[in-house]
Amino acid sequence: RTAWEKKLRPVRVVARLIEVRDDRGAALYEEDGRGETDLFEAYPQVPEGIRQEFVLRIPRTPGAGAERLARLRIRLDFDFSRRHAELKFDLVPGSPQSAECVEYSAGLMRVTREGKTVKADLTLARRNGYEGDHPWESIVLRDVRDGRYAGVVDAAGGDVDNPMDNYTVIFPEVPAEAVLKELTVRIPVELQTETFDMDLKDVPLK
Repeated sequence: RTAWEKKLRPVRVVARLIEVRDDRGAALYEEDGRGETDLFEAYPQVPEGIRQEFVLRIPRTPGAGAERLARLRIRLDFDFSRRHAELKFDLVPGSPQSAECVEYSAGLMRVTREGKTVKADLTLARRNGYEGDHPWESIVLRDVRDGRYAGVVDAAGGDVDNPMDNYTVIFPEVPAEAVLKELTVRIPVELQTETFDMDLKDVPLK
């Protein structure tokens, strides 16, 4: 489990394996400079932290009689947004359902409601030669009383022949009586990476 201060939420977390040794002294894995082994890549969509399970795939298994990993070293890279692109959609009926900034153009295809759940279908395309492929920073729905609701990307699609990427965003807790006013999308276009090394000792083998 990895956590952080609410106002410092990273947009991406990548975990890489550096070293594994069992309690018999056998080296089960050592990073050799030809590239680390990725354990997982996560895109946090909640403010507090992530809980991620992963399979430890290593070339050697613990020796006979080994009961613990004497050492397990993992490197975590946290990507934080230094600058973001912003796209806003006015949800007042009759308003244009398109938005653009320097790096992106986007379209709001439809917004549907079912109980407290709001679903928005978006299209997104890069423009002006921008080639970045950063994750979402935030997608926020706002109502006329300034109530704000965070969205979660539920599905994405697209193909190499179609320059537009399609996304479905779910807003799970929007009061049925809320009058929707605005949808704001923020996408990082400049990232800062902070690295944290975890050196775990005496990890029991199940």
